[in-house]
Amino acid sequence: MSELINKILEHAAKVNEPSDPNTVFVTDLVHCSHRRALTMLKPELRKALTYPALIGSLLHRGLQDKVMQLQLNYTAEERLEYRLNEYTVVGRVDLVNHEYIYEIKYSSTLPDKVKPEHMLQLRVYQTLYRLVKGEHRKGKVVYITPMGVREYTSPGELLLSELTKLLDETVKDTAHPRWRGECFTCPLKFHCDLINQK
Repeated sequence: MSELINKILEHAAKVNEPSDPNTVFVTDLVHCSHRRALTMLKPELRKALTYPALIGSLLHRGLQDKVMQLQLNYTAEERLEYRLNEYTVVGRVDLVNHEYIYEIKYSSTLPDKVKPEHMLQLRVYQTLYRLVKGEHRKGKVVYITPMGVREYTSPGELLLSELTKLLDETVKDTAHPRWRGECFTCPLKFHCDLINQK
């Protein structure tokens, strides 16, 4: 079984590996900028980022299958690409309907507040959706847990200047860490030269 899981992870790491340095994923914009710098330098480290995402990707696949099976009026896993300066920002919206974009997260516990990186990810998607599709959508971060579901509403899209700043910080590797306590939970902490300098 571990061999099967490793093959799945290796495939996911290759799919999520940027084909060129001018491709920036939305997830790169909402985490420590040094994660992207490390994985650009050592692409094999992308696999470490895939482990935490495995449960989430299985959950997303299940949601996508149910949306199709029940013929619900949602679009699942919609890919967005937007050219900003010399970079292409790429992301996938988990679920979208005529009113909302939903960022779906799995958690083992019911959170009492939204994680800032999850809300920022949703707001980036809202912004990209407007820039790519020309349509505004409200947004919700939805946590699915064994204890139930909890939703948090987005305050709205980012300004283009805010998105540009996130991109600039990410490609220049100046936002490390982006969030307080991020180093503690980072899957790359044992490979990080910045942590080891502290």
